Amino acid sequence: MKNKNHNQPSVYVPSNRLDDQDTIFFERELEHVKEQTYDVKFPRLKFAEGDLIPISFEAGEGARSITYETYTMLGIAKIISDYADDLPRGDVKGKETTVQVRDLGSSFGWNIREIKAARRTGKALEARKSQAARRAIFQLLDKIAAYGDEESGLLGLLTHPNITEVILPADGKDASTTFKSKTPDQILRDLNAIPTAIIDSTNGVESPNTMLMPHAQFEQIANTPRSIHSDVSIKEWFLRNNEHIKEIIPVVKMKGADNGEDVIICYEKNPQTMTLEIPDPFEILPGEQRGLEMLFSVLMSTGGVVIYYPLSIAKAIGA
Repeated sequence: MKNKNHNQPSVYVPSNRLDDQDTIFFERELEHVKEQTYDVKFPRLKFAEGDLIPISFEAGEGARSITYETYTMLGIAKIISDYADDLPRGDVKGKETTVQVRDLGSSFGWNIREIKAARRTGKALEARKSQAARRAIFQLLDKIAAYGDEESGLLGLLTHPNITEVILPADGKDASTTFKSKTPDQILRDLNAIPTAIIDSTNGVESPNTMLMPHAQFEQIANTPRSIHSDVSIKEWFLRNNEHIKEIIPVVKMKGADNGEDVIICYEKNPQTMTLEIPDPFEILPGEQRGLEMLFSVLMSTGGVVIYYPLSIAKAIGA
């Protein structure tokens, strides 16, 4: 009787583990992927990248809350007579505020077949997976920095309480507050009113230097002449003549930011005024094999936006 297995083709049983050569290749490729991931920039995520709000890593890795102190100096003085013993006192009143730190997470991975195939063909591992995970983290951070997150208690610039709100006059066409309904003179008046509100409310202590607005309003003031007799735009005229504002930045998230209405924000871009708190910077954790996949977790933590002097920021709605 013939052996039933004789002359039958051998069956290849694929391994669900990496051999030594696969592992060496994978570790080398992973280093390359990490370098690419850290080098990728996403300029449109202006909040997360620190273009709009100074970023602070001061709390340090592993921090679960951030506490900061604000102080108010109190006291009076008076004219005194010789040997007076009833001098008025100066003092300092302090207040502590604590914000919670929340973790942000995502992940990416390659299955064993992809890694083995890449080594055997000499093809580099696809870095877009890690870049997609990184972008997901930074998109969430950007959203939190702008709007906060009510469920987790994190605060953002546009939803932060106690900032000064400027009411724009409804004297445009059809009694509108929008820039597109107003004359250049009316727009300049409104632009000047926003930083002036900060200066007035703080008795000149705060001096804003930055203004954020939606792209449509930015394009309008950048391309509309200050008057029919001028070749200078509204934007250029405003920046020349307002001694406080040095920069106007178009930001997508200003559009419809307050119940569907466009918003203009004015503030001093200074870490003494406010910061976006990131105790744990972006990190790719060591990989682990789960079934036929090598999975990598990516993490970052944030305490949201901390505003140390709320009156140093003003918001105009409906521009």
